[in-house]
Amino acid sequence: MTLLLAPAGYGKTSVLDLWFQRLKAAGQRVVWLSASENEREPFRFLQMLVLALEAAGVDPGDDARRAMGDGTPAALLDSLLFGLERQREPLVIIVDDYDHVDHPPITQLVQELIAALSPTVHFVL
Repeated sequence: MTLLLAPAGYGKTSVLDLWFQRLKAAGQRVVWLSASENEREPFRFLQMLVLALEAAGVDPGDDARRAMGDGTPAALLDSLLFGLERQREPLVIIVDDYDHVDHPPITQLVQELIAALSPTVHFVL
């Protein structure tokens, strides 16, 4: 995990975007999620993460897609982790503006997600 800390206006998004573009240009699989206050609920945050994975061409798995519709946060997290465990190639997941969703349930969810991730998946907050 990489944690980028700086006050507002110091260019965190610009640095992350530059990193994202360089990784992409190098052929690295990289996912971008722009967090907002709308994702302050765990289920919504996970839904947006699944959509970001799909938009980047990363298959989160059928179980994760099913759990997005009518699952619980725990079911969606488990399904997503199962899908990410199948990733054999390195993957970087960048969550920009994570401070916008800094909420205890989201923090706990992200901690669980990072703790259970495969070594091939790198999280950037």
